[in-house]
Amino acid sequence: MQSFRRLRVTLSALAVLTCCGLVLPAAPQAAAEPMPGTAEPIGGPLLTGAGLVVHTGPGVGPPPVVPVTAYVVADLTTGEILAAKAPHLQLPPASTLKILTAHTLLPKVDPKAVHLGTRADEDVDGTRVGMIAGQRYRVPDLWRGLLLASGNDAANALATMAGGVPETLRLMQEEARRLQANDTVATTPSGLDSDTAPGPYSSAYDLALITRAAYGNRQFAAYVSTRTAKFPGKGTAAYQIQNQNQLLWRYPGAIGVKTGFTRKARNTLVGAATRNGHTLVVTLLQGKHGIHRDAIKLLDWGFAADGKVEPVGQLVDPLPPGAASLATSGAGSVAGTGQHSLRAGRHAASRTLLAGTGLALLLGCVAGLRLRRRRRRGAAPAGGQAAGWG
Repeated sequence: MQSFRRLRVTLSALAVLTCCGLVLPAAPQAAAEPMPGTAEPIGGPLLTGAGLVVHTGPGVGPPPVVPVTAYVVADLTTGEILAAKAPHLQLPPASTLKILTAHTLLPKVDPKAVHLGTRADEDVDGTRVGMIAGQRYRVPDLWRGLLLASGNDAANALATMAGGVPETLRLMQEEARRLQANDTVATTPSGLDSDTAPGPYSSAYDLALITRAAYGNRQFAAYVSTRTAKFPGKGTAAYQIQNQNQLLWRYPGAIGVKTGFTRKARNTLVGAATRNGHTLVVTLLQGKHGIHRDAIKLLDWGFAADGKVEPVGQLVDPLPPGAASLATSGAGSVAGTGQHSLRAGRHAASRTLLAGTGLALLLGCVAGLRLRRRRRRGAAPAGGQAAGWG
């Protein structure tokens, strides 16, 4: 009888494992191989999977552990990626997507133009710099409102000046494809989570790629390095706005770039700094409060490692003119290597959930069998409580 009971427990456990797909954790790997039939990830074959990818060198250990889902540390000048974690995993970027907005629209919006504030600007959701319907705004003021104060109202105004929000999203998506930022899906010009479509999405790799391209524009570099500015208020009044990127105050050599936050994205940050002739960029997605401190840790490691470790990948060059039109594009679509990475990330999360569920069911099954044995013997459950668990 005892052997039969043991067999019954074993068979129950196997049934739970089979039904729930419980997978025991495997040893961590530097990078996973691409799925059969998929292309090599943009930037190099190591830039796949959700784990840390780094080559340590003499006197240089691995990067510090930081509580973010994904990050990239790269040399902004050479494009060499020094370390990465889940670099192609598609995640909500929040307002770091405004880097793409600025990079796309800076050449298209006349810097001498004047925008008359609208009710749509004033009523936009999320963070606002404080635009007022009927107030006149110079374009440089709008860029400072976008890149310092992260104003979604400024994003709406600039998109209107570029031909409207749908046209702006088309231009942003087209530019993302030209840059080979194939993980990026622009569904709002501000990075605010969309109510009408999945997204927006980007990745740690794409944000580094877009930032590198954006720094080719001196206006962009000047705006994102500005700490404070005056923004037009009602009538002739003006008030001070402050750059939300705390690296500009807390990290020697910091030159920008952009912060973000939404409930879906949590805290996001793209930061750049220059030291000893090297300029590094760090991109961090799905972080916690105080994410600038994590950026500082990665920047410190990057400056110590730059030139001493073998790169794990490369920020690629843009496609030739006209070639981007051949790539899959269009706001609201998920294309390129990011689609595989997103699926892989979601499947990994599903496997983790199933594993936890399977383990819970297995423990419940075993507990139930033990309880029935106790009931047959007239015993109460452990702890002296009466039998009859809910």
